[in-house]
Amino acid sequence: MPEETQLVQTENVQQNQQVQQTQENVEKKENVQEFHIKMNIRKWILKTPLKRRAKKAAKVIREIIMKRYKSKNVLLSVRLNNYIWSRGIKKPPTRYKLRIIKKEDKIFVDIDE
Repeated sequence: MPEETQLVQTENVQQNQQVQQTQENVEKKENVQEFHIKMNIRKWILKTPLKRRAKKAAKVIREIIMKRYKSKNVLLSVRLNNYIWSRGIKKPPTRYKLRIIKKEDKIFVDIDE
């Protein structure tokens, strides 16, 4: 009989641990927010010299998102960077559809498809 009670107790402990892990995962998922925005940065790009426009576009996107979402940690995705530089340094795109994922203190920015 004591062996059966030990088995039941270990099963209960394992089930409790699984419940705690799922609760922790749910709490972690609650901290994630996702936003979809459209951005037009033409007025900032046209003010810069031709040979600096793509670099300025990346900076402007980062600065606008820092101001709007109040976070210093803004990371642009590789896909977004490739899209900015797709037409060269002189003619970066002026309109962007962005997907912004905010996790606690960090903000990840990607192209919205």
